[in-house]
Amino acid sequence: MGLIAFVIVVITCLVLFVLGLVMPRRSRKVERRINRAVFSGENRSRRLPGRLVPKALRKSLQKSRDLADKSADAGRDIRDKAPF
Repeated sequence: MGLIAFVIVVITCLVLFVLGLVMPRRSRKVERRINRAVFSGENRSRRLPGRLVPKALRKSLQKSRDLADKSADAGRDIRDKAPF
């Protein structure tokens, strides 16, 4: 389960990076959609039983969202610095 989640996060980061590089405006829309999906997962994690599971799940979702945001920003930054 953890490996699948890791692969999904990596693929999401790569897609957002490429979109940020090729189509910066479109990447913002896709980034918002992904953030919305992750936020809903974070909100659902609060309803899970126990104390440690919701906190750990929320933190891992937050870190994956931050990584996706940084990769999209990196693609847009490279696009801004590109000479074309």
